[in-house]
Amino acid sequence: MKLDRRGFLGGLTATVAMGSPLVRAAGKAEVPLLRLGITSDTHIRFACDMNNPKTQNGFSSYLFEKALLHFREVGVDAVVHPGDFTEFGLISELQGTAVSWNRVFPNDLGADGQRVEKMFVRGNHDIMAGNPWKKEPQALIRDDPAKAWKEVLGIDWYTEKVMLRKVKGFPFILADWGATPADLDKFFEAHGGELPKKAPFFYVQHGPPAGLHDAQDEFGDKCGGDSARCARWLAKYPNAVAFTGHSHYSVTLGDQVNQGDFLSIGCGCLQYMWNRQGRDNSWSLAPGVKGHADRCNSAGHQGLMLRVYRDRLELERWDFANHEKVGPDLVFPLDGSKPYSFDEQRRRARAPQFPSGAAIKVERTRHKLGKKGGEKEIEVFALTVPSAAQTFVNRVLRYRVTVELKDGNQVVLKRHVLAPDYHLPVERAGQPFVLPMPVEDLPKDGDFRFAVVSINCFGKSSAPLVTDYLKV
Repeated sequence: MKLDRRGFLGGLTATVAMGSPLVRAAGKAEVPLLRLGITSDTHIRFACDMNNPKTQNGFSSYLFEKALLHFREVGVDAVVHPGDFTEFGLISELQGTAVSWNRVFPNDLGADGQRVEKMFVRGNHDIMAGNPWKKEPQALIRDDPAKAWKEVLGIDWYTEKVMLRKVKGFPFILADWGATPADLDKFFEAHGGELPKKAPFFYVQHGPPAGLHDAQDEFGDKCGGDSARCARWLAKYPNAVAFTGHSHYSVTLGDQVNQGDFLSIGCGCLQYMWNRQGRDNSWSLAPGVKGHADRCNSAGHQGLMLRVYRDRLELERWDFANHEKVGPDLVFPLDGSKPYSFDEQRRRARAPQFPSGAAIKVERTRHKLGKKGGEKEIEVFALTVPSAAQTFVNRVLRYRVTVELKDGNQVVLKRHVLAPDYHLPVERAGQPFVLPMPVEDLPKDGDFRFAVVSINCFGKSSAPLVTDYLKV
């Protein structure tokens, strides 16, 4: 009997969980036991037309379809989506997901004719009460979520708050947005004994669990949404792998992976990457900031690929808009070691340093402040700050800019700026940024200087780059 890739591996599924020897196709490259395509927070408003560029924008299913085409090309066994398919929770928006899915995987079949499973869960946007700017009646997913999922996406099993599915023998626990600790307790009490002891299994929900995104020093960057408090249970299973969305944080950064009591992976987002808050150029500006750096580019249409082998997991990080990897592949051994725990990553991390000879350019000038049509001009010192040197491992997340008095180097003002390129592949990183410092905020008496340090996602900072001393 002739066996194709999936047929061959399908017969091995039972032995995988029992710790069978590493399986290799004779004389060929090692074949993964499972291939997963992963994309989150697609926030689709309507279906794209792949032949009409006017529909290929950030609100259509265009980027989702590009991701699916990549997944089809590499032969995934399932697509994982931790929620926020829609922007306003409309059934018409969910149909955009279905249109692109059915074009790429007609009848849920891949290019090799084998079934591709949908490991989909709802996020908070999928149960919203509609577009608040529209007055006419709107058909909402939340009115009958199970019906919408079945009629639009062809998923007839989405009837509980927490569900168990399997793909090629690997268990997937799928938790709906709004699942409670009681829902998760009920599930694990009923099904915990069915989960493998050593082979990986997967948990999918929208909100990230405790412990992910918590590596920062001054900011923390915690992201809510874990209504089920899943870490309580997953901590009992070191072989658990959690996929979550909601944060919209870039997958280029080390704090999107935490190999703690279990492996927790932030899946990034396909739409409008959320620039971490409280910085001068984030979406919501730091309180009291009068002038600010140009807002960080909120591109970064990212997702993941995961390959499962007997002895390891291999994670690829992708920008699907540009069809390029945004970082090196991460390899997670299945031998109990934890090279990607926050503690290990922090220990290995080195703060990116400024290149030798780098200097801050300072120009006293005028800066427009306020929304278009109501701007006013203020006098500023405009700082042009060069990029710190970066590698795949040591990325800059942000820069801290301080104003120091010459008398005792006392810090009298502190500002924070997101690196404008922290979401890009390192080959395309290296962009300077311009920060206007309002003259009215600076010391009126005595000499002062500007000092800048680069900081990675684990809070490690570089040696400072400083200007000469200045006066207002």
